[in-house]
Amino acid sequence: MPRSGEQAKQRLIRAGEKLFARNGIDATTIAAITKEAGQRNNYAVGWHFGGKDELLQAILDKHQPKIDDARLALLAKHDGTALVPLEDLARALVEPLADRMRDPSGGADYLRIQAQLAHINVSYIPDNRPPGLARLIQLSEPHYSVKFGPHFTDQSLLIFVVVFHGLSGFAALNPKPSPADLDHFTNLLVKNVVGIMALASDEALL
Repeated sequence: MPRSGEQAKQRLIRAGEKLFARNGIDATTIAAITKEAGQRNNYAVGWHFGGKDELLQAILDKHQPKIDDARLALLAKHDGTALVPLEDLARALVEPLADRMRDPSGGADYLRIQAQLAHINVSYIPDNRPPGLARLIQLSEPHYSVKFGPHFTDQSLLIFVVVFHGLSGFAALNPKPSPADLDHFTNLLVKNVVGIMALASDEALL
């Protein structure tokens, strides 16, 4: 059992990542997480996080800032651009997520967890969006005739489900992919996202 509280928290987060990804969020018990983390205190999750939901949020918070920073960096080159190419928008969505596969500390597990959340939460795209996601949606708006109308929302939801389930499936089959395999799959996923975006855009109506 680790001596410091921070070490205990990190072990619980890593245990939660593994079990949520492997067994599912609902099927994973606090007792199983505690055992996986090597904690003797059955109340460790409650002590450090408050509960299972708060532990899940801590897992998301571990990865999401890195994703958002990478997304903002990709979009920065388009400051002042009137109409950003669909492929660049798709890459800004997909690549920061796919790069989680390069993180040996729970990156692949994070993607499998997010796929579960995208499936559970029908209105997956949050109102309180991180800056990178908010900027991505803002730059996508000129491609659509009705901003955030039903057509845009339905297509956006479809894109998120495709991306997270695609990456989750790849992560499950390839927990440690070669750089070449990961790049190949990322490019394939980007092309599929571009296709979905193009079908919903004003350009498809011309």
